[in-house]
Amino acid sequence: MVLEEHEGAEVHMTLYHKIYSRMIKELGPASVVVDIGAYNGKVSQELCKRIGGNPENFFLIEACPRNIRAAKRNWPEAQLFHLAISDDDGVEVFHTASHSKADGSSKSNSLYKEYIAGKRWANVKSVEVDCLTLESFLDKEGLQ
Repeated sequence: MVLEEHEGAEVHMTLYHKIYSRMIKELGPASVVVDIGAYNGKVSQELCKRIGGNPENFFLIEACPRNIRAAKRNWPEAQLFHLAISDDDGVEVFHTASHSKADGSSKSNSLYKEYIAGKRWANVKSVEVDCLTLESFLDKEGLQ
């Protein structure tokens, strides 16, 4: 399944194909979806369309400032949260490659600077991001 093109190369969701196909079969119009690491929101937006869902029932969580801006542009109707899901509530330093070719994916963003600094990215920008446990997020949003 091809959902988008990136830098001239098709992005294939082969790894997620089974899960995505199963979600389409099992979710319905009233389903609530929490997308952790929502990137630019397009995968959840497509899922919402395919199941006939309500964008207000889609909770997109994204720590990367660039990605949350893209998600707001792409799908402002969804519930968007600029934060990270972690093992503790609090604030953490989030690292993102500050290069024009950095795609905003997990390859160029992480709570662990060493993860992206060891890649091809020389310039890494650090920002503080609010963190919640999944349980705290679900409680806060009344989803439990």
